[in-house]
Amino acid sequence: MPGMQEWLIIAVIALLVFGPDRLPELARNAGRMLARLRSETQANVDELKRMSEIQELRAELREIEREFRGSANHLGVQGRGRTAGSDRRSSASPDAVADDPPTSSDRPAPPTDPEAT
Repeated sequence: MPGMQEWLIIAVIALLVFGPDRLPELARNAGRMLARLRSETQANVDELKRMSEIQELRAELREIEREFRGSANHLGVQGRGRTAGSDRRSSASPDAVADDPPTSSDRPAPPTDPEAT
């Protein structure tokens, strides 16, 4: 870092090269650029912190998933909340059979284009 004498020499040279009329304008522009550099740097640091926090949360989530799956395997639960003896229509009516084909109400509606009609 330059000391007081070095700054004085730099100021005198800048005054001689650019003149007293342009020197304040150059100083303002340099200040603006420095402020922008600082704000961009701070924004990047904040983004890196957020990314780091997201990575930590993902690692924690994976650990919780492993623990949950270990507990689920220990209790005999399979897949996404299904027990070993349940079928895919456990929430349907008691008369529903697992091998029934899906009805029209089970299928999603096809996409439509309102401008085409």
